[in-house]
Amino acid sequence: MWWIFVVAAVALILALILLSPLKLELCVGDGVNVTARFLIFKRVIVPAPPKKDKRQKKRSKGQNKKKQTAKSQKRETSSGIISQIQTVTAIVKQLLDKTIKHIKIVLKKLVVSVGSDEAAKTAMIYGAVCVACDELIETMKRSLNFKIKGDDAVNVFADFSSEKTYADINIEFSLNIISAMIILSPILLKYFNEKDQ
Repeated sequence: MWWIFVVAAVALILALILLSPLKLELCVGDGVNVTARFLIFKRVIVPAPPKKDKRQKKRSKGQNKKKQTAKSQKRETSSGIISQIQTVTAIVKQLLDKTIKHIKIVLKKLVVSVGSDEAAKTAMIYGAVCVACDELIETMKRSLNFKIKGDDAVNVFADFSSEKTYADINIEFSLNIISAMIILSPILLKYFNEKDQ
């Protein structure tokens, strides 16, 4: 009778795998980043991990500091922030085109502080940022399972005392493996059919 317990354990493990969510975390801070998580596994999807060779591994610390400085400068660029929000919106649209009935979206944080060297310029940028953020939220609302985490999760404001603009965005997408297989099966079948022809 021991084999019954083995079969039950295997079935339990398979059920755990099939029902466990595949999570994508999309963040905006120093650029746009997308990380995939499944059970104990984690992989950065965007930006794509660079291919490293032996020469690249021997880069000096000075070059790393230059990269960090460049990132901080990019983070303070107003047009760059708007572009990043538009990129996030485009990614959400692509996900929803295939998974609108299955995917769960949680907006954990959408905080944008707008500042520049002139008050009129700050007001103009703030208006453009608000339009981009509204489009992002309306796009996410297309999901049948969308929620905003907390009353203070969304905060877009103009800071006339600052000359810097920054964004802190965190969105989580989750989809169980069964739903992912249902969505991907037609794509895989089409691929293999075209390959056989």
